[in-house]
Amino acid sequence: MREGENITKKIVTMMRSYGIVDGKVKERKDITPIHQHLSSQTVRLSLADQKNSFTDNKGIFNVELRLYQNAEVIICSQIGIRGATALAGHILSGSCPSLHSLFLGWNGVGQRGLVELIKALLLRFEIENHDVTALKCLDLSANNINSPGLLVLEDAFKKSAAFRMITELNISSNFIGDKGAMAIVNMMLVGYLAKIIKLHLNRCQIRNDGMKALISIACSEALTKCTPHVMIISLRGNHPTIVLMKRYQSLFPECLMI
Repeated sequence: MREGENITKKIVTMMRSYGIVDGKVKERKDITPIHQHLSSQTVRLSLADQKNSFTDNKGIFNVELRLYQNAEVIICSQIGIRGATALAGHILSGSCPSLHSLFLGWNGVGQRGLVELIKALLLRFEIENHDVTALKCLDLSANNINSPGLLVLEDAFKKSAAFRMITELNISSNFIGDKGAMAIVNMMLVGYLAKIIKLHLNRCQIRNDGMKALISIACSEALTKCTPHVMIISLRGNHPTIVLMKRYQSLFPECLMI
């Protein structure tokens, strides 16, 4: 293959791990059908088995994203800030143009990793003039994101119509607190979440003020006007008073879950 023997060996090893091939792949024509077969499949990225293979970010995920060059779904595991930065570089360079679902839950990308990924997605959408598949699902759960980090996400929704096409957003298990909940409410009011169907805010340290903000939008016509497609807003594991929880549940139990 043109990429050299080392890349070929890595690709063969990965294909074996997925049970795709048993023997060696020597020629490009042997891999082409596999690329076509995997063109709409899911790619899983992890640094768990290669974190000591690179002295810098260069080369991280090269093999996976060559093999799954047209993947629509990316699922990450233990990539951390370093892996998030590497993934951002691949996204900006044009990898996975058909990407519609990005699962980053429990990866510890932090605010720095989030900023790099958001920046890459924004630049890519701008460069491609939105002629790429818009994101439909974005999972950022448990990534050490706080309320300032949520403002970075809000800014992305403000700048790019591609972000506003997201139908499922998971921010669970991040410390966004009441300020983060208020930022979410603001995103609803200005129409940034107009396409949202499922919004997950479980275990986000939301207390009374944040719950009051959510109740205020629930009591108005703004929810159905600004987020007409929403079916689930999940808020399990937060810490408002029992009175506020019951008030919240009574407003629209079929739509909002605690």
